Amino acid sequence: MQNMPDMSEMLRLARTPEGKRFLSMLQTVDPSVLNAASEQMKQGNFEAARTALSAVLNTPEGKSLLNSLGGNHGGTGR
Repeated sequence: MQNMPDMSEMLRLARTPEGKRFLSMLQTVDPSVLNAASEQMKQGNFEAARTALSAVLNTPEGKSLLNSLGGNHGGTGR
């Protein structure tokens, strides 16, 4: 499993234009999926969170945004 950025780095990324677009994309996800991913992240299970969000992360726009946000932070590696 990849190391996730620390919380300050995640907040910094969330404030970028790409981060704002990504957060907007996440708002289109079923709230129960987003809640499940959030719970997995709180528990430190980033792989399960990534799997839960794979429908968004695997879209062309999702992949592009993840690359813009720093490459492999939460990407699928595919």
